[in-house]
Amino acid sequence: LAPSAAGEVSDLDVQVMSFKDKLSFYYGRIFPHRAMFMWLSYSDAANAAASSNTFLHREFALVLEDDVYLRYRCYAKNEDWVKDLCQKVPVKIDIGPTYSHPPVRHNNVDPSRFKPTQRELIIDIDLTDYDDVRICCEGAKICPKCWAFMPVAVDILDRALREDFGFKHIMWVFSGRRGIHGWVCDERARYMSDSTRSAVAQYLQVYAGENARRKSQVNLTQPLHPSLERAKEVLEKAFADIVIEKQGMFDSDKGREIILKVLPESVNRDDVIEAFETSRESSPEKRYAAFKAAVTPKKQSGFSDPLDEVLFTLLYPRLDINVSKTMNHLLKSPFCVHPKTGNVCVPIDRKKVHEFDPFSVPTLDKCIAQVLAHYNAMAVAPDRQTDKSQDFRFCDLQECVESVFERQFCAPLAQEGRSKKQRDIAVKNDEQSGMEF
Repeated sequence: LAPSAAGEVSDLDVQVMSFKDKLSFYYGRIFPHRAMFMWLSYSDAANAAASSNTFLHREFALVLEDDVYLRYRCYAKNEDWVKDLCQKVPVKIDIGPTYSHPPVRHNNVDPSRFKPTQRELIIDIDLTDYDDVRICCEGAKICPKCWAFMPVAVDILDRALREDFGFKHIMWVFSGRRGIHGWVCDERARYMSDSTRSAVAQYLQVYAGENARRKSQVNLTQPLHPSLERAKEVLEKAFADIVIEKQGMFDSDKGREIILKVLPESVNRDDVIEAFETSRESSPEKRYAAFKAAVTPKKQSGFSDPLDEVLFTLLYPRLDINVSKTMNHLLKSPFCVHPKTGNVCVPIDRKKVHEFDPFSVPTLDKCIAQVLAHYNAMAVAPDRQTDKSQDFRFCDLQECVESVFERQFCAPLAQEGRSKKQRDIAVKNDEQSGMEF
């Protein structure tokens, strides 16, 4: 694809391209496959041009137009992966586990021997799971008011994974539309059994949903587990902003009904409704204080606190727990392009998760236009460049790739992998020295 003459608006080039042509350009020129290859090789490859046995055993699933699904794709080298992406032009890339054999051989290997050997612990949070507690939107629709649930979820889950389980290498990725995916990549996490993964997922899953057998939608006890006490601090800070101000639950019939439905029968509904009304002109923080006073029991019991029921039901992270339970579950690759929004699934700086704006992320069209504009300004056709893999440097993806993905996530992970290799070599040398007479 040749650019327009220097000085012309490059958006015009993008407008005449088909979606498939855009994806082909993206995979060949912008998609950061070198960094992705090094991440998924886990120090098994010396560089992005080398072969990786770990990468070769990794399953990739490609979703083509018209929902054609290609499972068990695998590649020995980065260049093989890029070539396949450019030829097949998938609208979605899913990443699966690393298997005992190259996945392409799954039909030629004894099923009892073809098994997943390692897989990141993955987490899926989607705003559709909050439909019963968000007033502003439902289904696939999102807005800044309901997106506020997401950074709260990341805050709580990230801290639990780090402080309660000791994990360090965690990446949070925008799903491209209405959710966030978590990738826990510590070696200890990657080699967890399905039973251990299930136990971790159950530990993080407090929201149980509506159940005919029990009124409460959350699994709580008194006193709260220390991890939940820590989470409660986050939820209390978020309540005034999200529930009262952004969702306006205190001032709408639907919102009040949601809250009253959550409260146990021991709470006087009239007191709560009075708190809704009398505090109407107050700040969100003061309205929360009035609500808290109305629902807090005068005498504590062994049952969960009514306030806790509300906080954890409305705001605690709602996981798609089945995604996390097993090694063989597929998850959308970082830096995919969402086919319906055109958004790139970018990693999120966890320290700036509350500043992350899903409505201003890099898009396929904009990234291509920026790359073309760069070459227009240089009066050089992109096709004439010898390096066809680093054009993310000339568009909005640069910071997402270089700062968030490579420096904050990949570099510490690779350093730990190298250090472990050096320790293993030292131990092996010591053992061999000890055997000499």
